[in-house]
Amino acid sequence: MTSTISWNLIASYYADLPFYRDGLMTAVHPWTGHYEVESPIWGAAHTTQFTKPGWMYLRNGSGAGHLDKGGSYVTLLSPDKKDATIVIETMSHDHSVCIRPSLPKYDVSPQSAAFQLKGSLAGIKKLSLWKTHHDFSGNSTVFFEKMDDVEVSNGQFTLNLDVDSLWTLSTTSGQMKGNYTNIPPASPFPLPYTDNFDNYSDFSEASNFADQSGVFEIFDTGSSSHGKVMRQVVTERPITWCGDANQPNSLIGDQSWVDTNVTVDAMIETNGSVFVAARFSMGGCHVAGATGVFLWLSSDGPFTVTVDLAGRSVIGHGDGGGKAGQWFTLALHVHDMSVVAMINGKMVFQTTSLHKSNGWAAIGTGSFDYAQFDNFAVSSGATPCPAPATGQSVIMSGHSANKMWTMTKEGTIQLANSSFCFDVSGKTSRGFPNIAIETCNASLTSQIFTYDSDRKKLTNKASGSCLDIMDQDTTDGSEVELYS
Repeated sequence: MTSTISWNLIASYYADLPFYRDGLMTAVHPWTGHYEVESPIWGAAHTTQFTKPGWMYLRNGSGAGHLDKGGSYVTLLSPDKKDATIVIETMSHDHSVCIRPSLPKYDVSPQSAAFQLKGSLAGIKKLSLWKTHHDFSGNSTVFFEKMDDVEVSNGQFTLNLDVDSLWTLSTTSGQMKGNYTNIPPASPFPLPYTDNFDNYSDFSEASNFADQSGVFEIFDTGSSSHGKVMRQVVTERPITWCGDANQPNSLIGDQSWVDTNVTVDAMIETNGSVFVAARFSMGGCHVAGATGVFLWLSSDGPFTVTVDLAGRSVIGHGDGGGKAGQWFTLALHVHDMSVVAMINGKMVFQTTSLHKSNGWAAIGTGSFDYAQFDNFAVSSGATPCPAPATGQSVIMSGHSANKMWTMTKEGTIQLANSSFCFDVSGKTSRGFPNIAIETCNASLTSQIFTYDSDRKKLTNKASGSCLDIMDQDTTDGSEVELYS
């Protein structure tokens, strides 16, 4: 053996992605600074703390080999042959299986192993001893623990070896088990979350996004309106070693998310399509089979809403006005079995019969083409309430976005999960003051309302008139106005 490759040194990718925690350490909550020191780091310490670059492994049969009742040992010698380190392992088969290659069946049992030191090692009188034991059925696991020194007589010593353990014997000193205290606690992905990508170096990756196909990197557009963006830059399908997807995609957040609002500005550079997604179900080698809710916009105009990354299961479509070289705001508001899809603030699709599932938020493209993304935002989707454009009239509608309002202590009537309030603006078709949606400002009397004593009427402070539905019409699309 000439080297050991540990992949990864620090495992920092989302839970529920392949190879989760496959590293010496795990750090999957970068927004908190939380980390976990995993058992493999102490397995590595059994070699790294007792050797230095330049040490050599002894040959098999002359310092390395298998133990009689299962397990193995290796010996490393310093360049001047004055110091030696012996590493022993007795890991059982079922606790040693790796994804590749397959591991032939073997047995390990407790044993007493006798060792004979010869040659330049024959004069050693004492060896320091460190031990790791994995107790997979109880609470007696120990990692990298200093044991009593082993006395060597005439080059001989004996060790009692239990199963699922590591030992290091060495002539060296100075080893220690590091302390790690005051680790910040883990916490869920922070919501709401936004990123305009302006605070990164060119060609770097954006924080918290995890590319599953394609490559998304920071690109400086040089424009005042969008500045730096996240750009998909792979224009040809790579040669892959597993079931990669034909649709470049990058996910973010938490695989357990169910109800989310996801928004991004997107621009197709020349041709193709872009998407924003919620409930993105899987990544890694299985990403081609990802399901969820996907809002697509094509450079030739149409939009589609699908429940799969492959784009085969279409639940909505229409004219989205898509065009290459032009920015569009794509938004999905997903709650329970409901989904609202919006393009540039306009609702283009709605359903209440969505299959309930969970998954990350994601962005991506329909093929390996250049595309840019900016002003990404994701929030909790307790209610699928799309933020309306200011100046939009308030209407009666069956859609919950026009029902979830809160009267603040200042007297404004505010749309849930937004910064928009009722305001008096313009006139209705009957000529009465119109109620519109504007950015909340409690200093404007046109936005202040009060209840009457029996809480049956809302009166506007500026005019003294009450909220009224035009012509007493309670059907969808009826305007709301002020009426004396």
